[in-house]
Amino acid sequence: MASSRQRRSTPYSPTRHLPQATQTSSMENFEEYGDLGCVVMAYNLNVEKINPTGVFNLFCMYGNVWVVKFLKTKVGCAMIQMGDREGAERSIRYLNGVPLFDDLLQLAISKQPFLGELGRGFELPNGSYSWKDFSSSKNNRFLNPTMAARNRLNPPSKVLHFFNTPPDLTEERLEDFIYTTSQIRVVDEMVFPRKPDRSASGLIEVETIADAIACVVRCNNVPLYAVHGGPPFFVKLCFSNVSSIAVAAREIEKKSAKALNNDSAQK
Repeated sequence: MASSRQRRSTPYSPTRHLPQATQTSSMENFEEYGDLGCVVMAYNLNVEKINPTGVFNLFCMYGNVWVVKFLKTKVGCAMIQMGDREGAERSIRYLNGVPLFDDLLQLAISKQPFLGELGRGFELPNGSYSWKDFSSSKNNRFLNPTMAARNRLNPPSKVLHFFNTPPDLTEERLEDFIYTTSQIRVVDEMVFPRKPDRSASGLIEVETIADAIACVVRCNNVPLYAVHGGPPFFVKLCFSNVSSIAVAAREIEKKSAKALNNDSAQK
């Protein structure tokens, strides 16, 4: 990965995303807002394989992510400022203890109510910059109640639900995209039927939960173009609640048969 420094049109404000009452308080009084609990401490991160964007790709499934900052003094440790306490708690509930690049991710609420001035940062071993501000990212999924209600909140599983992909997506191209981007091999896939002008969605299954998590870290929110060009589709991933695609296929067949029988009975 190429090294890049964060550039912004306005200076980072550590209090920008805190509740209004907190923003208007003096910096000396921020201790009283420690119960906000929006900052998550993440440990056992492999800095050779993950960067702030990868952390965002994983945590954005459970809440808005404002800032991800890797710590120079604690290798493999990062601070993640979520949009609210609920997002922080969901992230810990679903992701604490899961396998992530040959280690187990450990999460806890930080004693800090917000991330302060981020400073110059440093370069991670993988060439990425050590922190990134995602507060303006359109890939945050909880920006309003309507968006939040659409999210599928499931613990990590071997089956991933994908959506917002090109209408002309084929199973072969899907497999190639996943492997090229993440080095993870798909063992089964299902592209749902859709109208020609609608984005494609479906399921992919990988060998292990660890593979699925790595796939999310590397493939979530990555642009994918239609064969005939046009603007990119930013691939969205989330964990599915089905145990396997074979099981999902049988359920779909049952529902289709039931619907067909109902139609026949009404005629």
